[in-house]
Amino acid sequence: MKMFKDESDLNTIDVSRAGEMYLHLHTSAHQGSFFIMKNIKNKIIIIVSLLILIAFYVYPYVKKDKVVLAPEVNNKENVISSPELEKENIAIKNENISPSPQVEKKQEINKDVNEEIKASLIVDGKIYETNIEKDKSVYDLMNNVKSDVSKNFTFEGREFGGMGYFVDSINGVKGESGAYWIYYVNDKKAEIGVSQYVLKDKDVVEWKREGLMN
Repeated sequence: MKMFKDESDLNTIDVSRAGEMYLHLHTSAHQGSFFIMKNIKNKIIIIVSLLILIAFYVYPYVKKDKVVLAPEVNNKENVISSPELEKENIAIKNENISPSPQVEKKQEINKDVNEEIKASLIVDGKIYETNIEKDKSVYDLMNNVKSDVSKNFTFEGREFGGMGYFVDSINGVKGESGAYWIYYVNDKKAEIGVSQYVLKDKDVVEWKREGLMN
């Protein structure tokens, strides 16, 4: 058994043991703090990872809900459109829009100006059919046919004061005494000059050579 020489030896032993105990406690506390911090860090990492996963899976649904609810937030009604529905709406709008009297009158004038009629010209049994503007004369009809080279139609004549235009020859055949060129409209002998008679739709003008008293 070890014996201590004096009281100083006991004090030295107590101080040494106290130092060992302090060092042991300090080391244990340090290790405990390290493990606690490590556990907290791991928990934080786990929580952050979970939040990221939750946000990744939940965000698309939240975005979809926002798109669906957008019309309600903006106070807009859901409208279903189709080409057929759009055509019906346009047709209804057009029916409700009526042109002004001035526009209608202008349309009628343009229609009358551009309107054409059908007329026929007969010479020595040969028939020339053509379209001509409304309110034109027999003279205009003959010029219309003459302007078409493929029809091979010609005529010559001269103006006679208030009597209008007088035809001298047609297709190279001249009128002569007892066989002047006289025209008929719908089988009725004309009583006015070719430049004065205004054509009507489907009129048939026929030229015949005959005496003035026929």
